[in-house]
Amino acid sequence: MISLIIRLLTAFLAGACLSTAGLQMMRLFKNDLADPYCLGIGSGACLGAAIAAILFPAVVFGMLLGSFIGAFFVAALILLIARNTKETSILTIVGMTIGFLASAAISFIGIHADATKLKDYFVWTTGSFQATNPLTLIIFAGVMLFGCRKTVSNSKQFNYLLFGEEYAQMNKVSITKLQYSSLLSASLLTAITAALCGPIQFVGLVAPNIAKRISKKQDFYSVYKMSYL
Repeated sequence: MISLIIRLLTAFLAGACLSTAGLQMMRLFKNDLADPYCLGIGSGACLGAAIAAILFPAVVFGMLLGSFIGAFFVAALILLIARNTKETSILTIVGMTIGFLASAAISFIGIHADATKLKDYFVWTTGSFQATNPLTLIIFAGVMLFGCRKTVSNSKQFNYLLFGEEYAQMNKVSITKLQYSSLLSASLLTAITAALCGPIQFVGLVAPNIAKRISKKQDFYSVYKMSYL
């Protein structure tokens, strides 16, 4: 019974993390297809987790640390590209390319990995809520609360950003600070979900879009609350 409750809570936390990360990316890049996996952030997290699990299995919380480094590195790269192009389709193409390269890198690492480590990794890639225990659940909840708090604190800034960067800056919004804050939050939320539950895709893309249509509002906080459901 306790294990079932832990799995249910883990599923809720995973959905909350991915929907929050997806909504931030959509608002930041003004693109309804800009979820963590479409932009390659999820793929970066998976590659980081694979490197940690296969090459450094003895490191405590290695998969979590590897996931975060991989996710944040890709997020920073996407932001750098976004600053130099107005074409949102290019970001999606770059994200897909990163996904393919990450898959190739994981396959290459797997060829040279021990059979046991490789099996553990591929079990992880199927996605599961069974790997959590009370300790990891507490860590998961703590990271989710931190990431969601950062997101809620940026709600008003995201609403200003809907009307363009110039309008946001007129209302004393630091675009650079908002970008890095959002990328940090989205990377952390995607990384811990990938590390503990595996690569769960589409939630970060589907949930915010459904929430936006149900709420029939553009207000960031309203869509954010609805995306949890």
